[in-house]
Amino acid sequence: MTDPLRFDRCSACHVNVHRDSLKEDCKACHTETTFRGAPFDHSQRTKFALDGKHGGLECAKCHPTVSPREVPLARKMDGAHFAATRFSHVHAAFALTGKHETTDCTKCHRTDTRAFPAGPGTAMVLKPMDGRCQSCHADVHLGQVDTKCEACHQTSVFKLTVYTHKGLEDFFAGFHGKYACVACHKSETGVFPAGRGTAVRLQVGRTCIACHVR
Repeated sequence: MTDPLRFDRCSACHVNVHRDSLKEDCKACHTETTFRGAPFDHSQRTKFALDGKHGGLECAKCHPTVSPREVPLARKMDGAHFAATRFSHVHAAFALTGKHETTDCTKCHRTDTRAFPAGPGTAMVLKPMDGRCQSCHADVHLGQVDTKCEACHQTSVFKLTVYTHKGLEDFFAGFHGKYACVACHKSETGVFPAGRGTAVRLQVGRTCIACHVR
């Protein structure tokens, strides 16, 4: 004999609009007085607490009326409000100092469409990141020196303010020490180790006639 209708269950008369995404415990959220505006404690009934800006959002902002299997956790968030304010780069392999501290995150962490650990998709690339200067900055010296930019430059200011000519300390301690770098290292267009272009010529002659006319 077929079991009689279970009128003690909501599904006996009502269609389950949540499909299989929730257990059939309608009274946990809804009342018989009104179906809409049912109280729901997001902190207790889910693993995602509604803190900060999330607390004032309408449910439909994250849970649109579509099939439950297609509902994302958060379909779209406002960039300014959703910005990562609790992340400190001191915990990362690349510490932010000088000008890097005021650089927008998207300058280095660009959005790309590719394969990620969770699968293919479009997201901001967080790691792995190339920490070398040339991964973001062009080589203005066109291959005349090695890639250890920090040997001469600082992140606080790119312009070279102090430089010690190793092996020529005595030479620059006297008369020649008063001249600016551009007096000997001039910008020119020509062939450099990295190819043809315009750059400041770093390697110059050390003989007197290299700078002085006889």
